[in-house]
Amino acid sequence: MKKIIPILLSVLIISSSLSSIEVTLINDEIISGSFIKHEYEEVYLSKDKELYIIDDDAISNLNYASNEENQPIQKINYNSYKKIRRIYKKNILTHNPEANLTIKSFSMNDEIILFEYYKMMKIQLLNGDRFVGRFLGETESEIKLFTQTEKSFIKQNIQHIWLLTEREKTGKATGGVIGGLLGLIIGSVVGGFVNFEGNKDSEATQIVIVSTALFSFTGYLFGSVTGSLFEKDKLIWSKINNL
Repeated sequence: MKKIIPILLSVLIISSSLSSIEVTLINDEIISGSFIKHEYEEVYLSKDKELYIIDDDAISNLNYASNEENQPIQKINYNSYKKIRRIYKKNILTHNPEANLTIKSFSMNDEIILFEYYKMMKIQLLNGDRFVGRFLGETESEIKLFTQTEKSFIKQNIQHIWLLTEREKTGKATGGVIGGLLGLIIGSVVGGFVNFEGNKDSEATQIVIVSTALFSFTGYLFGSVTGSLFEKDKLIWSKINNL
């Protein structure tokens, strides 16, 4: 009996550390369970012997039972779970995301149009309304896009379809990385001279950090502007050309 009491107390302590959390996804689905940790832009929670790893970009709201986000990081025994579920923004709308990755085209009036899954698409309807979202596939009569939620558009009501190149987004990422590396190199060289002349380690470190941050931000802005100059909408289908 004396051995049982400490065991029960330890179980209670472990259980109390796993406070509840409610996660609302960007498609309004709610997942609730025991909070484990929020680390590297991912939320970890357990529910019914399953481990959920949810990327921040798939989450619209987090509702903690208390101040769990300040809890110390916990180690996870992945072998203790029957199943591990990983939820990204890309696969949030499907229970079989791997199958959707094979989508490479859609059909319009028996014409096959090449278009990869989750690429940016712009649609103009016959009434002039335009919608922009990521391509999720098609049915026999509809095209599916992800905007804020999944939307379906009747093919007969579509007048134009464009592919968006997303070069501004690519420019931002490329410019930021190149700028950061350039800033790190220049900052390291300048910091090395400072350290060599005055043996000031702290000042040299500050120069490297400031230089890297400044060049990263400058590269990000330059890449954004450069990418936007080359940004264009590629018309891939038009009802007018298929009458």
